[in-house]
Amino acid sequence: MQITVDGKVISAKEGQSVLDAALDAGIFIPNLCHHPDLMPYGACRLCLVEIEGEDGPQESCSTIVREGMVVKTTSEHIDRLRRLSLELMLAEHPNDCSGCPKFGSCPLQSMLQYLGVTGGRMRSTGQIMRKETGNPLFVRDMARCIKCGRCVRACRALRKANALDYHRDKNGDVVVENDLTLTETDMCRYCTACVAVCPTGALQDKPETFRLPEGTAPADELVPCRATCPAHTDVPRYLRYVKEGRYDDALAVIREAVPFPKLLGYVCMHPCETACRREFVSEPVSIRNIKRFAATYGSDAWKARRKQLPPTGKRVAVVGGGPAGLTSAYYLAKQGHSVTVFEALPEAGGMTRYGIPEYRVPRDVVRKEIADIQEVGVEIKTGERVTSAAELKAAGYDAVVLAIGTHAASALPLDGSGNEGVYRSVDFLRAARLDEPMPVGKRVLVAGGGDVAFDCARLALRLGAEEVHVACLEARDVMTARPEEIAEALEEGVLIHPGRSFVRIEGDGHVTGMTLEKVKSFSFDANGAAVIEKEPDSLETIAVDNVIFAVGQKPAGADAFGVALKRGAYFEVDGDQRCSEPGVFAAGDAVTGTRNVIEAVAGGKKAASAVDLFLGGDGDISEKLAPDEPLPKEIGEYQGFCSLMRLRPEAQEPGGRVRNMQPVESCFAEDAARFEAGRCLQCDLRTQICKQRLWSSFAGEGREEA
Repeated sequence: MQITVDGKVISAKEGQSVLDAALDAGIFIPNLCHHPDLMPYGACRLCLVEIEGEDGPQESCSTIVREGMVVKTTSEHIDRLRRLSLELMLAEHPNDCSGCPKFGSCPLQSMLQYLGVTGGRMRSTGQIMRKETGNPLFVRDMARCIKCGRCVRACRALRKANALDYHRDKNGDVVVENDLTLTETDMCRYCTACVAVCPTGALQDKPETFRLPEGTAPADELVPCRATCPAHTDVPRYLRYVKEGRYDDALAVIREAVPFPKLLGYVCMHPCETACRREFVSEPVSIRNIKRFAATYGSDAWKARRKQLPPTGKRVAVVGGGPAGLTSAYYLAKQGHSVTVFEALPEAGGMTRYGIPEYRVPRDVVRKEIADIQEVGVEIKTGERVTSAAELKAAGYDAVVLAIGTHAASALPLDGSGNEGVYRSVDFLRAARLDEPMPVGKRVLVAGGGDVAFDCARLALRLGAEEVHVACLEARDVMTARPEEIAEALEEGVLIHPGRSFVRIEGDGHVTGMTLEKVKSFSFDANGAAVIEKEPDSLETIAVDNVIFAVGQKPAGADAFGVALKRGAYFEVDGDQRCSEPGVFAAGDAVTGTRNVIEAVAGGKKAASAVDLFLGGDGDISEKLAPDEPLPKEIGEYQGFCSLMRLRPEAQEPGGRVRNMQPVESCFAEDAARFEAGRCLQCDLRTQICKQRLWSSFAGEGREEA
């Protein structure tokens, strides 16, 4: 339908308010309590307009358009009423705009500038009100509240959480009441929709709850779990589907981002949990375990929507069948290219198959997800070692991806390192995965403080060692292993010796012990060399039968591929994963150094996109596997939501689990997974709240700036 506003004929939608129709057409009408996502309230009286045939000014936010309506947005009488409304607001509002977090983006400040209003004409009746800081995610500065009602409407009508409402204080004034007691009766859902719609500094995000680097995009700041996932998995979305019992859709969301959902459910380093804003309320959501649940309970329904472009006639060779190489191969095959993976070991999987113990990730999990990759046409040749990119190109491959991993373990040049019983981490872990474990004696010492060191230590227990030690240079609080890995090792009886340097391996022909020295301080100089200050007279010898070095890994044979290297062993690539030779790309640990599975997957995706562009494609490897549906608006009531504590999956008792290779933790049961997913704050919903345009953005569209 059409209406006329200030002499201009504009189109309006049926059921739309006069205010929204005018704003959509670029005609500015002052407003403050109005918000595009909220029902009209009419409290501010700034949106008054004159409508032909109506008596007196009308609130444009609550007046519905009708065909042929004639509207006048300004007059001397209307402007006088607007200024009076603003002056009354200012009488109770602090006069310190420059010190307010909203300064420069405040709708109230914008209205004052637009109408030329100052607070001088009305005597101030403002009261000193203490800031309320009890909510873990935001601050309430009620001295700045103008009673526009936006926060209450967002909480009650938009989210239906019902944590905010109005009441009268002891002076009879209407104020916003909240139930933010951080107790079991607390109704707050911590969605911060109230903060998003507040037009002043009355509600403010706590800066400390945003932990991503300065300059991060607002949408990423608001959804840090998704932003910190190297593959940018839409975490809140699949958690919501699990909570609703939609396991197929949850798995489809994960599959949109990664080809190894179940594997990652076992071994992902879960940076998303470290970033989870739920931590400020109670504890982070157990995201990785929910991923494992979704991958276990979700069906293969996602395959019906799997992307598969027509054959391009282009051939790609991928050297290395680990997570990075297989990820590249998977996405390139779906782009229509013919892909062959060359893997030197008997099975594909890389470190997930040969470098992570069975009790952490069962081999059948790896095999099943590799089978899914083969389904899209990826050919995997195992037991074939390739050492030349040039030879592959000469054999007719149009592009080569080098993803050889870091399969060469380092050792320290200590006296006695040639003794029998000294192992390197990669060899020790691989032998066990090949069902040919290296023998261990009663006592074992692992040199190193990372996850690999603890994998070796815990594997040694399962292979029959009675006493296992882990020693490292780092102090206990800065060891690089994951906290849960250390905690589980301690439960199993592993003895940890942090802050130790390695002096020598004792024994004549066979290991009998390791001599250590206490470290007073440990750092690196500007060149990256270790600077170690030792405590005098602190030598100690631990009697052991085996020493396992877990002090670093690097690629094996990278120099044979004829491309530029960095740090002597790693492939040098540009921002698109391209090596120095045209048509040769690299990804994974052989580029970044030893990291983790999810980072390798992310690198593999990036390489696949770059290769596709190189081969004439558009580089868009994305696909839609889950239903395309809008985010919900309502989250509903949940009394005591704040006090919900993190659930842990059932785990084997430490004494029993060291005698088998079964996973330490079981998969979540259905009720536990849905409960844990329901602890999510659903931070992504806030990204859907409209950002209100200030009047200055309408300059040239409607009324000219004063």
